Amino acid sequence: MIAELTTMVRAISATLILLPTVIGMGWNIFYNNSFYLLMIQIIGCNLYSLFLFLYIAFPITLSGVTNLKEDNIFYYGPLFLEGFAFSGMFLFAFVIAVNRLTIFVFPIVNRKLFTSVNTFIISACLWIYISFMMIMNKIKGCTKLFSEEEFYFWYNCTDQNNDGYHYNDTIPLSVLFLIQMIAFKFIPLLDTIDSHRIVATTFNNLLAIVCDIASPILLLEHIFSISYEMETKNEVDVEASTIVRIICALFILIPTVIGMILHFIVMTVFYKVIIFIICICHSALCAYPINR
Repeated sequence: MIAELTTMVRAISATLILLPTVIGMGWNIFYNNSFYLLMIQIIGCNLYSLFLFLYIAFPITLSGVTNLKEDNIFYYGPLFLEGFAFSGMFLFAFVIAVNRLTIFVFPIVNRKLFTSVNTFIISACLWIYISFMMIMNKIKGCTKLFSEEEFYFWYNCTDQNNDGYHYNDTIPLSVLFLIQMIAFKFIPLLDTIDSHRIVATTFNNLLAIVCDIASPILLLEHIFSISYEMETKNEVDVEASTIVRIICALFILIPTVIGMILHFIVMTVFYKVIIFIICICHSALCAYPINR
C-alpha cells in the first residue's frame, strides 16, 4: 500500500513538473541558466536521433526493405542531419561536463565562462564546428547510410575525394588554437597557489606542446595517405614507398620530439634556475655586505 502511494505521488509530482515545462511556463527563467541551455540542445539531438530510428530503422526492421529510394532527398536529408545530432550529443556532453566540473572546482572560471551570453557563443561555435565537419565530410565524398543487414548507421567513403583531407585539416588546427587562446585567457583568472599553480602551468605547457605537434602529425598523415594511394594504383614500388615513408617520418618526428622535449625542459627548469641564481646572489650579498 505504501509503495503504491509512493509511486502515485512520484507520478503526480512528475506530471506537475512536466506539464508546465512542456507548455512553456517559466522558460524565460531557464534561459539565464547555462546548464539548461546546454541540456536543451542535448535533448534536441537525442530526440532527433530517436526520430530517425523511427523514420528509417523501424520500417526496415518490420518489412526488411526500405521504401525510400536512395536517390531521394527524404532518405539522404535526414541521414545527413543525423550527423549533426550525433556530433552535437558528444560535444555538448563534454561542455556540460566542463560546466559541472568548474562550478565546483573553479567557481570563478565558471561564473565568467558560463554566463548566458557566453553559453550562446559557445553553442554557436560548436554548431559552426559541426557544420564544417559535416560539410567537409560531404566534400570529401563520404555519405551517411543505414545498413539494412546489420541495422546501424555508417559512412560510405568509396567515392572519396582525397582533396577533402586538405579541407579537413584546417578544423583540428583551428580548434586547438581556439582551446589554447581560451586557456591563456582563463587560466590566469584561477586563484592558484603553490601546487595548484604548478598544475595550471603544466596544463598550459602540455596544451602548447599539443598545438606544436599537431601540424607535423597532419603533414605525416598526408604523406602516408598519398603513398598508400600511389601503391594501390601501382604507380610506385611498395618497398620504395615504405622507405620514403620511413625517411619522411624520421625527418618530421625527430625535430618535433626534440622541440617538445626542449620546450618541456625549458619551461620546467627555467624558473628553478632563475630562483637558484637569485638565492645565490642574495646569500653572497648577505655574507659580504657592501660598505657605503
